[in-house]
Amino acid sequence: MTTINQEIKLTSYLCLLFFILALPYFFIFKHVNAMLASYLVIFLLTLDLVCFFFRKHYITSSFILILINGLSLLFYSCNLSPAVGAQYLFFAFTVTALIRFGNKHLKNGLFLSLIFISSIILLELFNYNLFNPIELSKHQIKFIHLTAISTTFLIILCSFIFYIKFSSLFNYLPKMNLNSLKAYKLTTKEQEILNYLIKGATNKAIAKQLFIEESTVKTHLKNIYKKCNVSNRTHLISLLLGISPPK
Repeated sequence: MTTINQEIKLTSYLCLLFFILALPYFFIFKHVNAMLASYLVIFLLTLDLVCFFFRKHYITSSFILILINGLSLLFYSCNLSPAVGAQYLFFAFTVTALIRFGNKHLKNGLFLSLIFISSIILLELFNYNLFNPIELSKHQIKFIHLTAISTTFLIILCSFIFYIKFSSLFNYLPKMNLNSLKAYKLTTKEQEILNYLIKGATNKAIAKQLFIEESTVKTHLKNIYKKCNVSNRTHLISLLLGISPPK
């Protein structure tokens, strides 16, 4: 599976995760007559579906998905009172943001983390009085509190499962030294193939991305092996990681 396909699949999983975890809250909030909170859940469910359908724009979709779902906690933490523990979910969204964007898109993950941490500080500074709270019984508060803790745990757990499942997205290899590559007199097309090769793409995937036949990819690889004086793909990648001009 190519890197792009993995990115799209990971985004799909996140959308479905948020949708599934948010859905029960609509019925919970409706049951306790927290109507504004239940309407916000409908908005979030719609957002999750929109991000799912636009998952091919995986960076933008993931960013908006995590950001809006995370910022909704500002309202829930105040409207339902801090006793329900909605603010704990900020930590779950921080973990999700850092794992989702990894090293390759680290700025996005750090930016979202900063927003979520700032949100917690803001709530504490204003003593959770940004929105008018509704009255809940002790039983209702306890039930929602346990649900929020469970949701926090599930989001963090699933984020780490996604990290393991899509580990190749986060194990980024060093960039190739293009100046050194010139010493091997590789063509532009051969360098393009190397870019996909070092990401773990198969011959079939490379052919699909470059709109050429798989047999053409194999021919290019043979030429690359010959120019770089290696016998197989493993030796070639090892060379690329510590590449230096041939003697």
